[in-house]
Amino acid sequence: MKNRAWIAEDSVKQQLVLALAVFIINASFYLLLYDPHIQGYIDAERGWRQFNELTSGEKLYWGPENQIELRIYMILFTLLEIVILLAAGFIERRSLVTYLCLPVFAYLATKLKIEFMFFPLALISLNLSWRKEAIALAAILFFSVYLGENNGFIILFFRVLVRIFRKFPPPLYVFLILLALPIIADANIHVLEGFFPELRAYRYTRDIQNLNYSVLESFLVFFASATVGVNAYIDYPIGILGTSFVLWLAFGKKLFFKRYWWEWAHSPGFQSWILTILVFTSLTHAFQDARYYAFYVPAFTHIGGERVNQVLIFSSIPMTFALTIFYILFSDM
Repeated sequence: MKNRAWIAEDSVKQQLVLALAVFIINASFYLLLYDPHIQGYIDAERGWRQFNELTSGEKLYWGPENQIELRIYMILFTLLEIVILLAAGFIERRSLVTYLCLPVFAYLATKLKIEFMFFPLALISLNLSWRKEAIALAAILFFSVYLGENNGFIILFFRVLVRIFRKFPPPLYVFLILLALPIIADANIHVLEGFFPELRAYRYTRDIQNLNYSVLESFLVFFASATVGVNAYIDYPIGILGTSFVLWLAFGKKLFFKRYWWEWAHSPGFQSWILTILVFTSLTHAFQDARYYAFYVPAFTHIGGERVNQVLIFSSIPMTFALTIFYILFSDM
């Protein structure tokens, strides 16, 4: 048994090395071929302001002329952050392999927004001791407040929900009532704004940008942006194919078994994931992209086992290549 455990651990180490190579190759693709215009220039301009405020005060150092340099630093910072979290025992190796192999996270490590720092934090294991959990929550809260990024609050909300649902598992009918609450709140948002004035900041996305929001739309956008892609509203054909492929790796024929879905409906992690998406998308009509909920990544290997990572190592770069071909054919890339 000890020998088998050693072999399994050695296999994960080998996968981690290969996954790191895959991540670097993918990130190089996105660094060199996906410029700020493809990323979304308005987002890039906001990102430059964020980086300038963080690193150089009022001095305008970062901008279009040195965007490659900045994005190289972002990739290096992402890798350093991952190494620290792994060494401290906050993330599991197999989850990290999945993260490094999913093309979307190599892209997000080069996307010019300060939120890139939060994606590795979403990988933090849900099986921490109470001491480590407290440290993780405190760190995420600190960086969220310090950097003024709401991504961290989404991660916090999810992690607290998981702890609550594990301690007090809700009957299915109670969980369904909980799912209905964000939808009811959405229909009465102006009343809710009286108690939570912060929600007024999302009037633009609610009343103009995404006036026709629907729950179905949120889950479709999540699905299309979970594995590969830059803008789910443009490259959704590639994103949907990529996510379908990874889901098939993880679930296989179980996708068609009602009993399996019934078990998931009672899982604290699954319940927390759905409720978190509903709360944040319903109240804001934003936060639909899967990157805000990167804590879904460990689920792939927890369900599908080592096979998921084995296949992802060899299919990740072809996914990035397919996305690049898509943009060459259907955009001004």
